[in-house]
Amino acid sequence: MNGLIQDALSYPRQKNKPEILDDELARSHSIVFEDDDQVLGLGYFDGNEIKRLYVDPAATSRGVGSRIMDSS
Repeated sequence: MNGLIQDALSYPRQKNKPEILDDELARSHSIVFEDDDQVLGLGYFDGNEIKRLYVDPAATSRGVGSRIMDSS
């Protein structure tokens, strides 16, 4: 599981400063969308409000973002 978590964080960490992202993740609920052990999307929620949503560019137009939003 720890390896999956690190894989899930690799893309957002490229786009954000780790110290800011780590603080945000500690205060929010996360949803990871995967298919065949490949992370396709991530959603970070603070209560019912989405703070961040990431979808792997290779997985766009496949409904990944919508499914993450529906899971919140």
